[in-house]
Amino acid sequence: MSIRFLGILLCVELVCTFADAQQPPWRLLEGTRGNAGMAIEIHPKNPDTVYVLGDKYFMRTTDRGSTWDSLSFLGTDYAALRTDPTNSQVLYASIPGLDIESNDVYISSDGGYTWRLSLIGRYFPTATIEVDPVDRRTVYAGQGPDKIFRTTDQGQTWDTVPHPSAYFLTSLAIDPVNDSILYAGYQSGVFRSTDRGNSWIELQLGVPVGSTTLVAIDPCIPENVYVAMWKNWVVPFARFFKSTDGGLSWQESDSGFTSSDIYIYALAINPKDPRQIFLGMGHVETGRMVLYSSNAGATWETLSDGLVSVGGTTSLAIDTLNNRIYAGGGRNPDTLGVFVLDGVLTDADSIEQNNLPKEFSLFQNYPNPFNPETRIAFHVPSSDFVSLKVFDVLGRDVATIIEESLSPGKYTRLWNATGLPNGVYFYRLRAGQFASVKKMLLIR
Repeated sequence: MSIRFLGILLCVELVCTFADAQQPPWRLLEGTRGNAGMAIEIHPKNPDTVYVLGDKYFMRTTDRGSTWDSLSFLGTDYAALRTDPTNSQVLYASIPGLDIESNDVYISSDGGYTWRLSLIGRYFPTATIEVDPVDRRTVYAGQGPDKIFRTTDQGQTWDTVPHPSAYFLTSLAIDPVNDSILYAGYQSGVFRSTDRGNSWIELQLGVPVGSTTLVAIDPCIPENVYVAMWKNWVVPFARFFKSTDGGLSWQESDSGFTSSDIYIYALAINPKDPRQIFLGMGHVETGRMVLYSSNAGATWETLSDGLVSVGGTTSLAIDTLNNRIYAGGGRNPDTLGVFVLDGVLTDADSIEQNNLPKEFSLFQNYPNPFNPETRIAFHVPSSDFVSLKVFDVLGRDVATIIEESLSPGKYTRLWNATGLPNGVYFYRLRAGQFASVKKMLLIR
C-alpha cells in the first residue's frame, strides 16, 4: 500500500471523525427528569417559555429549559396540548378522563396554574386538539373512536362536527390559510373536508391504512400535505406519504425507513424551512428515536445521538428563533423527561419569498350565505396600503375590515355582521391600482 494511498485514507478518516463530532447530541433538560414530555408547546410570542404536559404533572420554563416550575398535577401518559397564538395564557389540554374510555378537554387562562374542565368525553380516548389558525376562538377536539367536537367561543360551548365513516381519530390538521379545509387521520383512513367538517372525502394513499396516522400541512405551501403511518398487518414498516395537490394524489416518501421502524409518535415541520421534517419514533433496540429529512421526505436519516436509551419520542416542538428542537419521551426514571437539540434548523427565506403571492387576489367569502360571521381571504404580492370595506346594496359603507399597510402574504379576515339586516352586501379590496369587488349574502 502506497504512502499516498495511506495519506488519503487518513484524510478521509479525519474528515469523517470531524463530521461526526460536529453532529450535536440531544441532551436531557435536568429539571424535567422523571416527567416524560407527552406534549410540548412553545410560547407563540416568547419562545424562551415552553410548556410541557408530562406523565406526572404540567411544567413551564421561562428561560429555555434552564429551570422549570411544576404548575399543576395535570399529568397523563396520553395527551395533546395547544396554546392560543393570540393569548399565550390560554392553553388547551386533552387528557384521558376519569372514565377509562374517555378523554376530557381542560382549559387554562393563566398559563397553566389552574385548569377548568371544558369538555367531558365518554368515548375511546384520542389525544387530538387543534386551534383554528384564522379564527383563534375556534378549537377542534377529537373524541374517539370517531367524534370531533368544535367550540367557537374558546370552550364555553361545544358542538359536534359531522365526521366521516371511519374509526379511531388520531390526528387533525387545519389549512393555515383557508381554515375551511381540514384533514383528519383515522386508523381506517385519511379524510379531507373543504367546508369546516360538514362533509368529508376519503383520500387514497394507495396502500391500506389500518393504523395510527399523523397528518401535517406545509405552513408555506398548504397544498403540500404529509401523512405518517404506523406499521400494520399489511404494511411491513412505518410509511411516509406526501401530496403536492391537497391530497388528490400521493407519493410514498420514506427512503431510509427500515423494517425496524414501527411506531411514529410525532411529526413536526420547520416553519422557516418546510423541507426539514422530523419524526418521533419508538424503537429502542435500534436507537432510531428521531428520523430527519432535509428534502421534504425524499430521503431520511437518523438524528438520535443522545436518545438511544429513551425508548420512544412521544412529542416534538420546534423553536425557530433559538434554533432548537424539543423532544419528549422516556422509558425509565433515568431517561424520562424533555430533551433538546440545538443548531440543526435551517432558515429558507428564499423559499418563503418564492411562495409569496405573485398578484393581488380577492376570494369568495366563506361561509356564504352566512350568519353572522364570515371569512374573507385575499393575497398581497408586495408591501402596500390595503383597504377592505363592506357596502350595502345602496353603496353605503357599513364596515371597514382593514385599512392599513400590509406586508406581502396570504391573509384571511373574519367579519361579524351583528346588528345589520338580512340581505346582499358587497366587499371591496383596494391596494394601489388594484380593486376587486365580490358579493355576499347575510341570512338570519
